[in-house]
Amino acid sequence: MTLLRKMLGTASLSILSILATVLFGAIATPAQAAQGWGLGIGYHNPVSSNLGVSFLYAGQSFGFEAAIGGLGASGGDDSDSGSGAYLAGDVDIKYFFGKGTGGYVEAGVGYGIAVSTSGGGFGANLGQGGAFAGGGIMFAGSSLYGLIGGDYLFSTKHAVFMATLGFWL
Repeated sequence: MTLLRKMLGTASLSILSILATVLFGAIATPAQAAQGWGLGIGYHNPVSSNLGVSFLYAGQSFGFEAAIGGLGASGGDDSDSGSGAYLAGDVDIKYFFGKGTGGYVEAGVGYGIAVSTSGGGFGANLGQGGAFAGGGIMFAGSSLYGLIGGDYLFSTKHAVFMATLGFWL
């Protein structure tokens, strides 16, 4: 442990300890069979976004999740250069291998909405993103849940790590 403290530093080790306590602490409380609606904040959830908000329904075996993230804007003060904004997200279905804490697999599709102005014109676009599939582990307690896993994006042919921490509504 002393070597690990020297390598990571005490501040990094403290942050890791706090994160592990919050995430794995969800297991210490009795789970309500991980059923119902939850609200979470996630990294790569939705898959096209670094940070997002997700709404999860977890049933006995199957679940549904919709995530919104990827909010951004571009442009400047010059009206000729134009400006724009976009919002990205995804929807997926999940299959849970057990009640409460356990593995899951998922498959879904991304989406995006963009609006822009340029030279006095206006444009809007709604598009379906690429399909993805993945899996991971869900840690579920009576009030908190966490998802850790990965997804493969078929359109870009690469995988992303994802993590979400949420609470049951």
